[in-house]
Amino acid sequence: MVNKKTHNPATGKYYALRERTTKNGKKGQISGLYKINKEARIAKSIKKKFGPVIKKLGST
Repeated sequence: MVNKKTHNPATGKYYALRERTTKNGKKGQISGLYKINKEARIAKSIKKKFGPVIKKLGST
């Protein structure tokens, strides 16, 4: 399986890699800049900020 992203140390950016061969390109090719899904990013930040509070509320 191909990694979803690769890092360019010269620019500090991550690039998305194609996970399977399609009519648009071969497996492993760089398909553009890596972007995390906005909903996943928001959920991650909420979990980071309010994780302990959510655990306490769930255990009561």
